[in-house]
Amino acid sequence: MSDQNYVWELVLHTLMVKLIGDNWCEQKARALINSGSQQSYVLKETVTNLGYQSVGSEIMSRVLFGGAKSREQNHSLYKMKVHSLDGKSVCETLVSNKAVILRNIQTQQKTLG
Repeated sequence: MSDQNYVWELVLHTLMVKLIGDNWCEQKARALINSGSQQSYVLKETVTNLGYQSVGSEIMSRVLFGGAKSREQNHSLYKMKVHSLDGKSVCETLVSNKAVILRNIQTQQKTLG
């Protein structure tokens, strides 16, 4: 094993985007593309920084791996315009706010050699 090299990698599908707030402030953000999710989220801090106003709310619970169900929580909804960094593409999407989106991300180990 002494001749093997280990590399730790984090594998996530991400995209750099530009967000334009209701207050016309701009913020670059890293969008996490999760094809298995049925909902899109934005950090509460980003909502505050960009002056977004809620367009409604919804009560949600989640079914987690193994069948566990989270408790119901009320989430504010926001219409967010997501721009490509070059400004050529714009997508409007409905997002929910969350204080934390990712925490304690696991890396995977690869052996080289």
